[in-house]
Amino acid sequence: KIISHKHILVNKKPINIASYQVKKGDVISLKEKAIVKPGFKNLSITLKNYTPASWLQLDVAKLEGKVSGEPNLEESAPPADLLSIFEFYSK
Repeated sequence: KIISHKHILVNKKPINIASYQVKKGDVISLKEKAIVKPGFKNLSITLKNYTPASWLQLDVAKLEGKVSGEPNLEESAPPADLLSIFEFYSK
């Protein structure tokens, strides 16, 4: 519902597509009206203890993040051995 209600902004434009793909340089933030909603009220407290991925920059005071790079496979820590999966399905 957060996405469909356009509470999330990418580069100051509302996004209502859950599968929207951000790219390097994009800034993700919240609408001002959304910040007072129950789901976001304690967000700044939660984010103070959050360590973002190396490819994200987080500004807790502004409640916004910036995509500063691209995720790598090691950092995403997939729950399975991808090489084994590829080998299995290539047969």
